[in-house]
Amino acid sequence: MLFDTHIHSKMSTDSEEEATAAISAAKKKGLGIIFTEHYDADFVGGPSDFRVNPDIYLKEYEKYKSDGVLTGIEIGLTHMSTEINKKLAASYPFDFVIGSVHMVGETDIYLDFVKSEKPCLTGEMYFDYVARMIEENDFIDALGHIDYPLRYIGAGADFSFETHSKKYDIIFENLISRNIPIELNSRRISGKEVYCEMLPIYKRYYDAGGRYVTFGSDAHKAENIGQNFKNAVSLAAQIGLKPVYFKGRKMYISSPSPA
Repeated sequence: MLFDTHIHSKMSTDSEEEATAAISAAKKKGLGIIFTEHYDADFVGGPSDFRVNPDIYLKEYEKYKSDGVLTGIEIGLTHMSTEINKKLAASYPFDFVIGSVHMVGETDIYLDFVKSEKPCLTGEMYFDYVARMIEENDFIDALGHIDYPLRYIGAGADFSFETHSKKYDIIFENLISRNIPIELNSRRISGKEVYCEMLPIYKRYYDAGGRYVTFGSDAHKAENIGQNFKNAVSLAAQIGLKPVYFKGRKMYISSPSPA
């Protein structure tokens, strides 16, 4: 079974989706799913914003768990919250822990760089911080959506692989040396342009010694589960990367093609 290893439900601040709807949608598509609810310790909103309560979440979703329905968490990595995040990951029986960079230092990529008047985020700032976060957070199971800023900023030259190939090399070296796979986030791979943009990135990851990727749609609605997976499967197969998922924090090879 192929797994969508990155989805959200009503347990995350930015989703209203019921778990049952997500599970039903995944079954119709022949996919396994891993709920990965948000936990960003340094988010500047309310005290519970983007900070899932693991006790409530895991207790409520225990009844849904099966071979094809697992429970994980997406942790927002910052240098301020490393110890908090490490303790969180070790204290609960998550199946899967994604580490994602939603902030560069104390600055939120979406709220501060995109929606405010603060100076623009640069590729150098972002990729340097991603590399640092992998070094400081080697307890994670996979690195989430390396192309996260491009959702909002667009694929300008400052974020291009050609401009920052050496920084990608550092990121990949940090991942591979720690046996941490990278996520192939399918959210943006809807057409040829983004497919061709991402192909050399994941090819470089393979050439550096990386062999495994998780597939994640980052769906916040049931209808988006498995979104663009055909393109993700094609991209990984073209390079030779193997899709994987995690259960009980252990990595398993996933089926190479969705139903």
